[in-house]
Amino acid sequence: LDFNIPTVPVNAKVGVKPWADAYKGTFGIFDGSGATLTGKFGAATLTLAGFRLADAEGAVSGTADNLVSGKKTSDLVVVDGKFAINKDVTVGANYYALMYDVPVAARVAEFTNTIGANVAAKFGAASVDAFVGYQFGDYRDATGQDLSAWAAGATGKIKAGPGTASLSALY
Repeated sequence: LDFNIPTVPVNAKVGVKPWADAYKGTFGIFDGSGATLTGKFGAATLTLAGFRLADAEGAVSGTADNLVSGKKTSDLVVVDGKFAINKDVTVGANYYALMYDVPVAARVAEFTNTIGANVAAKFGAASVDAFVGYQFGDYRDATGQDLSAWAAGATGKIKAGPGTASLSALY
């Protein structure tokens, strides 16, 4: 389902849809069930999205609440903003919240926050995209450890004869 909200400059998409993060897929690229609201306000674009990534109904036996949909879930909330400084330069900032309540044997983070910034620029026949992101959260096990990680990446492309030369780096 894809529709515009008539009184405001907002587009809504509901259902199973593709989604890609602002970090060139470092956080995730998937088709997921959810809802996305995107509004364009002059040079700014704001997006609010929510996805249900997993619903482990009946995945673990033993208690009645494991048989009810919506009790053992994995959900992603996305807040993303972009601002076009001019026709060749766009900057962005984003926040992703991953709530993980699916029973698993492996050690996983229960609540993960990801914040980051990105920039995309064109210089004639060349283009550069770069991002930096920081992820933090809590593990659900008894170790008491916190999750803390960061990533940075850049991609450059330039037209070279009949093709394109590309270079990418990720840390």
